[in-house]
Amino acid sequence: MGQHRLREITILSGKGGAGKTSLSASLLPWLDSPVLADCDVDAPDFDILLSPELEESRDFQGAQKARIDPEHCSQCGVCMQHCRFDAIDHIQGVHYVDPHSCEGCGVCAFVCPHNAVDLKPAVVGTVNRSKTPYGTLIHGKLIPGEEASGKLVSEVRKSARELAVAQNAGLIIVDGPPGIGCPAISSITGTDHVVLVTEPSPSGFHDLKRLAEVVSRFALPMTLVINKWDLDAPLAEQIQRFAEEQNIPVSMKIPFHRGIVDSILQRHIPSLGMKEEYEEWGMEQLIHALKEG
Repeated sequence: MGQHRLREITILSGKGGAGKTSLSASLLPWLDSPVLADCDVDAPDFDILLSPELEESRDFQGAQKARIDPEHCSQCGVCMQHCRFDAIDHIQGVHYVDPHSCEGCGVCAFVCPHNAVDLKPAVVGTVNRSKTPYGTLIHGKLIPGEEASGKLVSEVRKSARELAVAQNAGLIIVDGPPGIGCPAISSITGTDHVVLVTEPSPSGFHDLKRLAEVVSRFALPMTLVINKWDLDAPLAEQIQRFAEEQNIPVSMKIPFHRGIVDSILQRHIPSLGMKEEYEEWGMEQLIHALKEG
């Protein structure tokens, strides 16, 4: 029996609002039932355009929080003195841990002379599975203010890969988070191809350079899509020259188009009603690069 061939494509942008998620969704009509993964766990919105039907949701424990046992606590205050996050306070002489401030570093448990502090696994988000018309969607959602977004991204990707193998799917489309932090790095580790999405703005160009540098350190093939290129054509040309210097092929240049805006406002995938336009802008070239390169 031959080994199951599975490709994973991650779509990233250096900043929010560049058009990453709308492009991720617009790819789907050209693909054959891929597994989908929304790894923008701090602000997931892939589902807005996909009309998902939730099938399963489970808690994700990605961190530990300190807990003070009042029966063993002598109220000496040593833990409070050593907590650099000001997560420990006291009311009427009783010490307690604020779970929203606790980073789970464990210093309080280490310094407690009475072993009254221990660390307990804490729920920081959820991993969800939903049915969509274009494939099964695995999506994570981090509880606002919680840490461990990178761990949750890794769990979403792990669940997506397991599902893809079970369904004998050949492709996973990952809608990654913006930026270059831990969630973005967790989205590209071990992927097969990265699509960079940018816009012709000073911040968009600046963040594209940073993101391209990060991805290059993983020696991953990259493809660039310039969204809303005609809003600043001279800057878009600068971006294209930068891509050529970095040996990053530009597969698509999408203009600012009212039809795309209207589709998103109606929660529709833009490419569904604009197939000829997307083909003219280079969609088939991008699809070929993702399947082969």
